[in-house]
Amino acid sequence: MHLTDSVFPGLTIGPHETEPLPESYFSSPERVRDLRDLAVMEESDRIAANFGKATSTYHAQAYLQQHCAQQFLDLLDTSLVQQALPPGPVLEIGCGTGFITELLCDRLLTYPSEDNQIEHLPTTHTWHGRDYYITDLSEEMVQFCCDRLQPKLRTLASIHNSSACLHRLSQFHFHTLNAETLQPRPCFYSLILGSFVAQWFQNIESTIQQLLDQLKPGGQLLLSFPGHKSFPEWRQQCDRLDLPFTAHPLPNPRHLLQTLALSPQQYQVQIKTEWYPTYHKNTAAFFRSIKAIGASMSRANIQLTPSQMRFLLHQWQSSCKNSSFDSSLSDQIKVQYQIIYLLFIKQ
Repeated sequence: MHLTDSVFPGLTIGPHETEPLPESYFSSPERVRDLRDLAVMEESDRIAANFGKATSTYHAQAYLQQHCAQQFLDLLDTSLVQQALPPGPVLEIGCGTGFITELLCDRLLTYPSEDNQIEHLPTTHTWHGRDYYITDLSEEMVQFCCDRLQPKLRTLASIHNSSACLHRLSQFHFHTLNAETLQPRPCFYSLILGSFVAQWFQNIESTIQQLLDQLKPGGQLLLSFPGHKSFPEWRQQCDRLDLPFTAHPLPNPRHLLQTLALSPQQYQVQIKTEWYPTYHKNTAAFFRSIKAIGASMSRANIQLTPSQMRFLLHQWQSSCKNSSFDSSLSDQIKVQYQIIYLLFIKQ
């Protein structure tokens, strides 16, 4: 199923700031340009299937992603005080169930709050008057996001009753899309957002470079992802027990930025690191939490046998009990995520 504005009759109102992207941009097989892209598509299908199956549990379980979405947009708000966006559409990749998308809707509904304020503010200084392309690999995730935000989108559509706001109205378009095989459209977007998606790119450096190419001068690319130092507690237990560490390999931000520095593309970059602890009833609950959000797939190319997994669960749980000074927490385990936020401003 392909998702378009027709999902919400009457939602598409006001003139487009730019010509809307053609349907072929999202659905054409020409996006697969070579054998490398074909391999990306095959793996992306597996990733999409994993997240699609987890749609029903993802939204209720993704506490970390919800926290990071708020931090993500707060960082962007701070950046926009100093560097206004150029005119142009916004692309969100990996929308999931819509944590970032919902915050974008909130900004459109609350900022600026009065018609007379909107009239005296240039479009480039506001969230208004832009096309928003909301995308994900998983068709189920896009559908869930679209359905969940329907009340807010209808509220945005009803603003057309104010003629002073008409030329500031924004339009939302929902599509399935693989960011790694995105059709080249240089200098098109004013802003590209991707929260907790870059860790799934097969070649993160080249994909980020392609996304930067799509930005207009002055445009911004904001990404967040778990960094390579995530799960130190899990890694420590594997080292102690002489077991392989099977977590999905995560990006090293220093290596990433060193590689991107060799690119001819000129940009400013800001980096922020946050450590976020998660708490789980027991070790099995930690691994179930990863599966519940569809993130259990790994490129580590090695799996624990059932007996090794049972050994890890038992020994890790026992070590938590032995090290806890608080009996009320003795059955809980803490697992930390290293969250990386990268903001690129194209020169």
